[in-house]
Amino acid sequence: ANASTITVNGDFNHGAGVFTYGTSTLVFGANATYTTPGIQSTLYANNLTINDNVTLTLNGSTTLAGNLSVGGATGGACASAGVNDRFRINGNFTAGAGVTTFDCVLDYRPSADRTLPSTVTTYRALIFLPVAGTEVLTFGANFTTTGKDEATWGVQLVTGITDKLTFTLSTSTLSVSGSLRSTSGNVSASENVQIAGYIDFG
Repeated sequence: ANASTITVNGDFNHGAGVFTYGTSTLVFGANATYTTPGIQSTLYANNLTINDNVTLTLNGSTTLAGNLSVGGATGGACASAGVNDRFRINGNFTAGAGVTTFDCVLDYRPSADRTLPSTVTTYRALIFLPVAGTEVLTFGANFTTTGKDEATWGVQLVTGITDKLTFTLSTSTLSVSGSLRSTSGNVSASENVQIAGYIDFG
């Protein structure tokens, strides 16, 4: 696909063949289902964009080499066919002004500091596993998880290299429907943290 922009106005199924994504951007221009074999260690696309007011249903976990962009001024959404279907990304996650909910698991594995979109306040669940263990994830708005997965965790913060994990709340509130779990590292917050389940620091 090289550096092209590929617009899809229907379903996309990786089971039909091999998609050589290059540095391309895959754009969903209409409501669709995006199906993958769900192998999280496999990269399925580079950049992926869900257009304004479009809902993409994720059927199988998807790992991106690049960025994820959701919606525009009037909306846009991610939905999950399965409770644990997730977007695993390293790059930037951006959302349009009309997007307030991301109903997929966001599996964020950045190699640089990242900030979540200020408009999105509700997620299904969040996994944060920084590549070097020192990257910071900043919450740009009030942050709520619905905790709709089999393990009932809402936020899982994972480090395997160092103990310098930090998430920053700025002037916002972290509200977790499930549990807050950190397998290692420090968790710091400058504002409010509300946990409906339990806090597990490994």
